[in-house]
Amino acid sequence: EVKSLAYSIKNLIALSQNISSKGANGKGPLAVHTFLVNLNNAIELHLTDSSLELIAKEMNLSESSLQKKIKYYTKHNFSEYLRVFASKWFISAIK
Repeated sequence: EVKSLAYSIKNLIALSQNISSKGANGKGPLAVHTFLVNLNNAIELHLTDSSLELIAKEMNLSESSLQKKIKYYTKHNFSEYLRVFASKWFISAIK
């Protein structure tokens, strides 16, 4: 349990560093931040039944576009991002 929590925290820190240092296609940090906020909101809305298909539909993107954006901005694929997000969400819910 402690090792799992430590691993999750380490991943969240790495994810946060990746997010804060990325920009894409001339888009600044604000565009990246807005995308990630919208992504997080969509995931939180469907936390118990999140799927790439459902989240892409919620964000009005194709599945491949969503997957590419997540990978580009965070260096994680959708499944990894979802796992890290859910871990962070559950940790904050416990507090």
